[in-house]
Formats: sequence, C-alpha cells, structure tokens
Amino acid sequence: MSTQNGEPDIGPTFEEFWELYDKKIERKKCLKAWQKLDPMTRQECILHVVNYVESTPDKRYRKNPFTYLFNESYYDEIIQTRKSRHRAAFEHIINHYSQ
Repeated sequence: MSTQNGEPDIGPTFEEFWELYDKKIERKKCLKAWQKLDPMTRQECILHVVNYVESTPDKRYRKNPFTYLFNESYYDEIIQTRKSRHRAAFEHIINHYSQ
C-alpha cells in the first residue's frame, strides 16, 4: 500500500484513522499531519483513538481530528465517564466469576 505521494505506508493507514475517528472535518490538513507521524506513533494514535472515540460518543464534544493530531492528543489521558467506569467494573466482575 502506498500513500498519495507514492511512498510506502507503514503501520496503520490514514484511512483507518479517518474511519475510526469518525468526525469528517479538514481531511487534507489531517492527511498532512498523519503523514508526518512515524509508524510507532501512528500505532499509538490508533490505539488511543479507539478509546477516545468510545469516551466521546457525541461527536460535538470530540476534538476536531486535525486538532487531535496537531496537539498530539493521542498522548493525553482519557477521562472515563461514570458510566464507563461502572461498565469496566461490571465486566471485571463478570469475567472473574465466569472463570
């Protein structure tokens, strides 16, 4: 697979990021910012995006994707809502007793 400039695209692709983030604003700026990331950072970003998007289901409160990339928000702590913490505790209990 290649990027738009013909260089090999190593690690997660921009399209994967774009679809996971699911807030379609400023695509060209986002693509340029994504292309500046090294493969390890892209991987860290994708792992963080999954949790970030889950913690911000209402897109209105999610950062614009360019802001997320430019500010390196993939290194930020994700603050879970009370519901998320309760769900995690519930899953832990269920997993513990189902073994």
